[in-house]
Amino acid sequence: TPIVNRLDIPSPTAETVISPAGVFSGGIAAEGTTMLVGDGNSGDVRAFDAATFPAFPVSFSTGDLVASSTSASSIDALGDLLLIAGQTFGGEGSALVIDRAAGTSITLQPAGPDAFYGGYFNHITNQLVVTANGTAYVYAIPTPATLALAPVALFAARRRRA
Repeated sequence: TPIVNRLDIPSPTAETVISPAGVFSGGIAAEGTTMLVGDGNSGDVRAFDAATFPAFPVSFSTGDLVASSTSASSIDALGDLLLIAGQTFGGEGSALVIDRAAGTSITLQPAGPDAFYGGYFNHITNQLVVTANGTAYVYAIPTPATLALAPVALFAARRRRA
């Protein structure tokens, strides 16, 4: 049975925080005190606020349902959630990027719907890496600082034309 443990490096001790964590491992992503945990069997991804856990461990079913038929993978610098749906049980494979603030998403299938996908967000290069059939597909993801500069650059370009 999968579990999620918290490791306290200075002590060094470990504590189980979610048990059971679904039927089999489906990935985990973290942002602040929020943990997004996937169940590889059901495809459910549930959110847990570690700061409000009443006592450890808590059951996977007590988390807030975020998505189904996928697996939590990672969170980019903008807070977008990357979910992976490996093509299993006759379903389509894909990488799904969810903009949690705007409530929108984009589905990526660079190798088609019949591929088994994996993926992660590379925080060093600010790139989304989606893997399928032995090939890595790389997508540039803007950082919050880059997005803040975009309107300034647009304003400056318009200003010169006037």
